[in-house]
This record gives sequence, C-alpha cells and structure tokens, in this order.
Amino acid sequence: MSRRNNRNRDGGRSQQFYGHDDRDRDDGHQGNQGNQGNWRGGHSGGSDHWRGKNRRGGRGGGGGGPPGRDGPSGGKWQRGKGPRRGGGSDRGGYQGPHPRSRFADEDGDVQMGDMEESSNQRFNPYGRPNSRRGNRPKNRDSRGSGSAGSMSRLGLPINPGDRSRDRGASGQSRHSGKGGKGSGQTWMKITIPYGKRVEKEWLLRSLQNICTVPFIPLEFHYEGDLAVFCVDDIATGNALRNVSNRITAKTGHKIIVKTRPCHPMTLDAQDYEVLKVCLSDRYDPSTKSLSLKALLNDEGLKSKDVMGILSRNHIMEGVIKIIAENIPEVLAIDLSNNRLFSFKTFSKLAEKATQLRSLNLGTNSIRNEGDLEPIKEFKLEELFLEGNEIANKPNYRSIIRRQFPKIIRLDGQDLPPPIAFDLESPTVLPPVQHSYFGTSTIKKLLVRFVEQYFTVFDSGDRQPFIEIYHDQACFSMTFQNASNSSPFMRKYLSQSRNLLKIRDPNLEMKLFKYTKLSVVAHLNEMPPTQHDTNSFQVDLFMAQGNLISFTLNGIYKEFSSNRSSSHLVAFSRMFLAVMQPPTLCIINDHLTIKEPTRAQLKAAFASPAPTPSPSPVTVPQGSLSPGHGLTALQQEMVAKFIKDSNMNAEWSIKCLVENEWDYEKAGISFTMLQRAGKIPVEAFVK
Repeated sequence: MSRRNNRNRDGGRSQQFYGHDDRDRDDGHQGNQGNQGNWRGGHSGGSDHWRGKNRRGGRGGGGGGPPGRDGPSGGKWQRGKGPRRGGGSDRGGYQGPHPRSRFADEDGDVQMGDMEESSNQRFNPYGRPNSRRGNRPKNRDSRGSGSAGSMSRLGLPINPGDRSRDRGASGQSRHSGKGGKGSGQTWMKITIPYGKRVEKEWLLRSLQNICTVPFIPLEFHYEGDLAVFCVDDIATGNALRNVSNRITAKTGHKIIVKTRPCHPMTLDAQDYEVLKVCLSDRYDPSTKSLSLKALLNDEGLKSKDVMGILSRNHIMEGVIKIIAENIPEVLAIDLSNNRLFSFKTFSKLAEKATQLRSLNLGTNSIRNEGDLEPIKEFKLEELFLEGNEIANKPNYRSIIRRQFPKIIRLDGQDLPPPIAFDLESPTVLPPVQHSYFGTSTIKKLLVRFVEQYFTVFDSGDRQPFIEIYHDQACFSMTFQNASNSSPFMRKYLSQSRNLLKIRDPNLEMKLFKYTKLSVVAHLNEMPPTQHDTNSFQVDLFMAQGNLISFTLNGIYKEFSSNRSSSHLVAFSRMFLAVMQPPTLCIINDHLTIKEPTRAQLKAAFASPAPTPSPSPVTVPQGSLSPGHGLTALQQEMVAKFIKDSNMNAEWSIKCLVENEWDYEKAGISFTMLQRAGKIPVEAFVK
C-alpha cells in the first residue's frame, strides 16, 4: 500500500514532468539513474535535464498509448510493440496521463486517451509537433492531403471526403512508384544530360553492364545535348535511375541518369482509329492537301487521351501508314508548329506518297542542312521553312537548292528556274580511239619513231640515243602509288623526283638529268627491258610548227641483271620533241612508272613473237599482189607471218624470201632485226 500511496501522491508530478516514476527502485538501476540525465523519458533526479522538466513531458507522454520503453513490470521496450518509441503523441500533458504513469496496480496498465486513433503513428524524434495549442481532431485538414484542405479553409465547396482528386482515379499519387498508373504512364523516359558528347554504343553498353535489370532502349534520339530513350517498364526505369553518377565518361564527367514516367511509345488499335478520324477531318480532297499543323494541340485527340506528338516515332509511323493506305495521292502536307527536329521516320513516306509536291515545315526545330537530308528524296516543288533556325543562315537559298534542285517556290516566293542537265534521250558516245596522231603525216613520223626508239631501248645497248636527244635535253622519273607498291618496285623510291615530297634542294637537282650525255648515261644504267608494243597508246596533245608533244602509255617487262627473273611495269612516257624527218629530236623526256592494273596484267604480251606453227591459215585474197605467183603453201606461210610479226604483206614476203621460206629462221631473223631497230616503220604500215 505504501508503494501505491507514494505513486498516487506523486502522480501529478510524474504525469506532468516525467511520465514515469522509478523512485521506488534502486538508485543504482542501470539506464535510469537520476544523475545520468537519461533523455529517453526515464526519471531524472537531477535538476539539469531539460527533457525531464516542465518544458516537455516524458518521451511519448500525453497520448495515452500503451506502455512505452518500460512497462509496469520493468520489461524493456520491444521494437514494433508500441505505436511510437514511447507511445502517444510527442507532446505531453494535454489529453491525460503519460502512458508510462502507473495509475493501475502491477496487474496491468490502464489505457487512457485515444489509443485507437494514435496507434497507427510512429515517433519522429525530429518531426514538428502537430500543434502547440493542443492536439487537433484526427479529421483536421492536413498539409499532406493536397489542396482539398486549403480549399475548404477558404470556404470553397470541396467534398471533405473526396481525396482521390489529388491522387487520380486509382488513389495513387502522380509521383508514386507505380508510375502514374491511373494516367496510363506505364513507360519511363530516360534522359541523360550531355549524352551526345559520348558515343551512343559506349553509353548504352555501360548502362547495360551496370544496371541490375536488363533493358532494351526504345526511341533513342538526341534533344540538343541530351540523350533520350524510353523503357517499357517502371521497374527498369527505377533500376536505371539507381546507376546515376556511377559511370565516368572519357571526358571525366559522371553520367547522370534522370527518369520520369511517360506514355507508352506504341499506338494501339483504338488510338490508331482515333488518329485516323483526326486525319480524315484535316484532309481536303478538293486540293488534296493534309493539314497536320500543331497536331499536339488538336482537341479531338486530347479528348480521346491521344498525344499527337509527331516527333515520337510511333505517332509519325501511324500517320504515314494512314496516308499510305487512304490518301497516297496527297499533293501537299502541312507539318508546321510540331517541334520537329528529325525527319528520318517521315522520309519513309517518299516511297508511298509519290505525288507529294508541297511541304510546309515552318516553325519547327530545323537547324542545319543535315536535318533536311532524309527528305531530299521527295520531288518537292514548294517548301516552307519560315520560323526555323536554318532560314536565318546567309546561304539559305543555296542550301535548299542543293538539297532540292527542282524547287520552284520557297517560303511563298518564286525562285528562278533551276539549272538542270537531265538527258531526256540517250546519246551515243563516239567510239574510243586507241591512239591519236592528229594528221597522217605526224602519224607516220611518230609510228617510225616509237618503233625505232623502243627497239633500241630493249636491245641492251642504248648508246645510239646520243643521236636523237638534244644537247640541252632533260630527263626525270617519277614513281606513283608508292604506298601500294610491291617490294620489287620500291627500289624506285630513291630515284623518284616527286617535288611534293622532296625537301632537299640538292637531291632535287641530283635527280634531274640535264644535257644529252647525262640523259643517255642514265638510260644505260636502267635495267634490261622488253616492251609490249601491242599495249602502246600514243596521244598527241600539241603540234605547233615543228614542235610536238605526246604521251606514250604501255607495259614492259623489267629483267634482273642476269635475266633470271622479270616483273611487269606500267609506264607513261611524255616527250617534247622537234620534228627532224625522218626522226625526232627529243628536248624533254619524263618517265612515270607504276604498278600495272589487273586489266593490264591480263592483256600483257598476249601476242607472242613469231614462231613456226603447222596450223594452216587461210590467206585473204586481197592481201597479196597477184604478181607474186606464190603457191598455196607459201600464201599460208605469209598470212601466218603477217599475223605473228605484225608486218604488212610486202615486208613479210621479203623476210621469208631472204630466209629461203624457212619459217623458223625468218622468225629468228625478224626478232633480232627488231631488237636492233633495223626494221623501218613502213614495214608495219598496213
């Protein structure tokens, strides 16, 4: 009884200041010693503890909740047992005794106050109290209930029981983890600031490597410096948000990932029909024009909860499909005021709406020429681009002309007719000439010179060239395609006089051969060769008086010093000479060598030197003079020799007669005379 009386006698002070009285216990009780100033609401015998005084009640006091930290039997507080970490509200002394006060005997505590109403709250040690003037009723307007509470305080007719207004039809908050379930936002839009500064492949691969949920990026594109794509799942978007600032780019900055719920980037059958009705209302069959101006603000689409954002691929693809299936004959389309910056998807319409001639792209986000690249396949005659950044460029018209050569009207103004080179009818080109000599006189002179020159060049003794080079003659050599050349040809690198690569003036002069003695000496030092005369092509490009200039292209075999190996070389020889019949006097000689092409390799030395053949060949009747009186066998030999030696009939018969109609002997004699340069050019004129 004494203990009960003591508790009753001091109950007022316990209720008001302490909320729990442990004076009947041992003063040395661990955790509740008065001098320790225990802040958890236990009795504090000292006078310096502010939380045990009249400033605030004991922890959890005033709410009348169930036992707090220490029950009547002195048991420790169990986590999750009490409504808060002390029970009741966080202010003491307003609605009854503190839950730690013992108004009942040791058989149990008496519940006081509004326990049922306060049992669903947890103690927040740093939270703001509900009120400094006492606890308000539980159905009071709170800050967390949205705008309904503030509206009711202003006297507006708001139903107090309706809280779904601020959370949507499903009761979910628009920022809840469900991604706006009631609003149909089941996708997540992923935005990466400065994502354009890194490679797309590296960015997506880095995100996929670190993200805990596999994902497929949908509708990837750029918006300025932002890299933007979507994922079709809220959980995937949340997983991507968790990898923000965990990836470091090569530039040193962290990859930031921002997410927000968005509508699905797909167009279902119902939305497709809504869009189809909208386009039907916007199409004018009399002019065959379709107006999609400011489709985002279309009231008909908004009423059906369809977002007419043409910059989204699934919306643009739906529009293209509707046009292709219903109005492929459309002549004009207005796409102005739609914030378009890319026309990659719209370019698919070029194959389906082939009659489209007018396109209005005004007031969009077209910045440069590259933005118009996807739609250059349209055969446009009229184009509107006012309100775009590209229209402010100084060369604006030139850019449009370059992309759309057949444009007639630009931004409502007529343009001068374009300069076109369309060939309406096929034109037959003249046949390719093997060589060009100008006149027959020059041809005869050049044929003789070429034959004699390369016969001497292949003979091995090039000293006779001293007679045909001018005293002040010049010679130089250049090697082309050095990077792709074979090891055999790279030896000419040191002899190539390429003025674009030579930086040493002394080497430049050393490679330039001046005077005929220096030229002929250099020609004698060149390796043994055998030129394919059938590959020769002669082009005369200047003939003024006695001065002529021509080029000679062909193939030759270059032999090693002991003729054990050879290599095919393509060459081009340019001569500047003075005509001194019956030959030329060379003033300037430039040799260019290079690797032969595949066609040159295939055609090189296709006609072998004259060799005996037992195969009979029919001789054309008009090829021999009737006075020769040759037998049939001799005529066959002459025809064969003409073909093998490339000489005319007269010189072929002469060669066979001098060799007593011995075909093999005549072939050997012809080869030796040709190498010695003793066969005149007339022998090859047919």
